[in-house]
Amino acid sequence: MLRATASLAAILCLAFVAGCGGGGSSGGGSSQSAFVHILDTSLNPRSVSVNVGVPVHWVNSTGQPQQVVSGVLAPQPTGAPATIIRITGGGLFNPPSTPSNPVQVNLGDTVEFSNDSAVAQTVSVFNDNNVLVFTVPLAQGQLADVTNQFLNTGAGLYTFNLGGVGQSGAIVLFGRPVPDTISVNSFQSPALASGSTFTRVFTQAGLVRYYSPDINNPNRSFRTGTITIP
Repeated sequence: MLRATASLAAILCLAFVAGCGGGGSSGGGSSQSAFVHILDTSLNPRSVSVNVGVPVHWVNSTGQPQQVVSGVLAPQPTGAPATIIRITGGGLFNPPSTPSNPVQVNLGDTVEFSNDSAVAQTVSVFNDNNVLVFTVPLAQGQLADVTNQFLNTGAGLYTFNLGGVGQSGAIVLFGRPVPDTISVNSFQSPALASGSTFTRVFTQAGLVRYYSPDINNPNRSFRTGTITIP
């Protein structure tokens, strides 16, 4: 995605502030239908849990066609030079970035935080549902490679800050779509018009991973989610 700054800013207002309610349960099987909103920069909620036979509904809450597909977004490193995000004086990040204008990196390429400030710092990193996923303590002058941390958390749009002090920043990590077309719980929605809904009922317990591809750029994407069926 990342095609329209205004659209991203509006969607992030939902994803990071309002939480875009109406989502299903995030833990423990639910006997009630779960709803996932497809946003321009995320799936909200990112994870839901439903019992066997209970439907999951995906709602296209954007202004353009969207799709959801079972599978994963695999690393696709390019071998590019390391992306270094520097902490400067006053708790600022360089380069500056926002959710509507994030640093862009392929999942698997090197990402580092460098503490160029005069004091020790701790970077807090949040996923696209505003959940803390890891922290990076940095001594003065320290350079920390966080490539593996991002590999563990996967493709997505992430925000980061210094414990709420000073400027925040954002980074998007793109993965390579690898669809699952053979498992019992696999699925692929049609292209959903704005406001349309896709429903899937899962018949076997397990963990289903899925993603929402960029229909205009099918070779990379960053929005991912999971369905747990206990």
